[in-house]
Amino acid sequence: EISRVERGLTGEISRVERELTGKISRVERELKGDIASVESGLARVENELKEDIGQVKEDIGQLKEDIGQVDGRLARLEGDLKTSVASVNGRIDNLDTKVEGLGAKFDTQGRYVFLVLALIAAFGLYNIMFPPLATRLAQTADAQAVSAPAPAKALGPMEQQPSTPP
Repeated sequence: EISRVERGLTGEISRVERELTGKISRVERELKGDIASVESGLARVENELKEDIGQVKEDIGQLKEDIGQVDGRLARLEGDLKTSVASVNGRIDNLDTKVEGLGAKFDTQGRYVFLVLALIAAFGLYNIMFPPLATRLAQTADAQAVSAPAPAKALGPMEQQPSTPP
């Protein structure tokens, strides 16, 4: 009986061993398929990342080129701006010189105007202070006008002067 139990156990162990071997083989195949699938996915992701990295490198290269162009434009603009500022400063200096020259002219002309106005005022004051001279000058002018005979003209009836007694 032990031998029969032993054979039964040996048969049972063999059956369990075959089942386990089958299950292990099936799991192994499934794992190999999963690993192959993961490896394929990883390879696809790796290729996509390589493409993306290549595109990023191209974009960085383009950005560097664009930055270089912008730097060049900025340098030209800075030079143009410096030239313009220097030109404007030169024009301002030129205007300052002209204004100073005009100021000197106006200063000189202002002195002359002041002297002329002072002479006019002095003459007016002189005439106010010494009216007899002005009166004498006026009388002298009247006397000269009277002494010179006026040209005779015919007077109308309304314009006749009254006769003076002899």
